[in-house]
Amino acid sequence: MRIINLGHGLFAAAMISLGLLGLIYGNFALVWQPVPDWLPLRETAAYGCAVLMLAGGVSLLWARTAALASRILLAYLLLWLILLKAPSLVMAPLVEVNWLGCGEIAVMVAGGWAYLTGIAYIAAGIAVAFGVYARLAATLTTGMMAIFTLLIWVPAVAAAPKDRLQWTALLISSTLAAGACSVADSYRGTFWRGIRI
Repeated sequence: MRIINLGHGLFAAAMISLGLLGLIYGNFALVWQPVPDWLPLRETAAYGCAVLMLAGGVSLLWARTAALASRILLAYLLLWLILLKAPSLVMAPLVEVNWLGCGEIAVMVAGGWAYLTGIAYIAAGIAVAFGVYARLAATLTTGMMAIFTLLIWVPAVAAAPKDRLQWTALLISSTLAAGACSVADSYRGTFWRGIRI
């Protein structure tokens, strides 16, 4: 086994957990919904996706399979983004939930309802894109996502431990935080202002 960093391990664990959740419920994870009911072999496809996430997450933990697993998971997540989430965003760009679905998957592809968090995410994205305080921005974003996970979704699961929606939200939020942690960890060895040591 080879876990490169905390974000890597958390991302793998979240993929494994989403796969297990899909196998338990025999349905697509809620982050992928709505998957049309008319989809041929819908239940078979749901189990296939669950197995792919489970196998991909486990494969991320092994040195020999991590690179292939990351490529397969990247393609898998991009397909969901392009085929399922992007069309609804194009058809109804003023519907907030369409942006939310795209945003969750987009963050996973890379590893807020309130204006303040939206502005913080935009500012962090600009900082990372232009390399100005990128390490600080990525680290603060990781902290913000981790705090949301701990303060919102952990208590929600504790209050309703049998609710599939709460578990899915917890796992998605954990995945987002893990992805952000991986990005932040990639800046190890740089100054907080983004200049290489």
